Amino acid sequence: MRFEFSRHQDGPAASSFDLGDLRVVVDSADVSSAGHRPSRSMMIYLGIVQLVDGLSEVAEGNASRFLFVGPDSSFSLNFQRKNDVLTVTAGNALIGSASMSDVLTALLSGISTFLKDPGNELAVNEPVAEDLEATLRRLRGLVGSSR
Repeated sequence: MRFEFSRHQDGPAASSFDLGDLRVVVDSADVSSAGHRPSRSMMIYLGIVQLVDGLSEVAEGNASRFLFVGPDSSFSLNFQRKNDVLTVTAGNALIGSASMSDVLTALLSGISTFLKDPGNELAVNEPVAEDLEATLRRLRGLVGSSR
């Protein structure tokens, strides 16, 4: 499983409420918020926080499913866990399945790749910066404990 995040370049510095897209790839199937009319792009930083928080709840056993709806978007993904396997669907279409630990590792990798781009770094005074850092600490902890 692979998570890819992108930000629409609206200005020289990233803003907490910038729009962007999410793509999820499992084997040969994929789904993306990009390329739809009307647009399904989302507030990407809020989307990352929401996605990590929801999948963390599933990984911690507090929920068996999570419906992700991109902030300010109609793009949605349904995640359902059975035992240690997480299945991803978009509407009625099966995207694929992977172990919970593989999903968490892939999510952390995708976010890390996105944030390595200096243009995608949020300034510490941005409204979502603290939430993003807290949710990434939570995800790193889950990835570390699943190894």
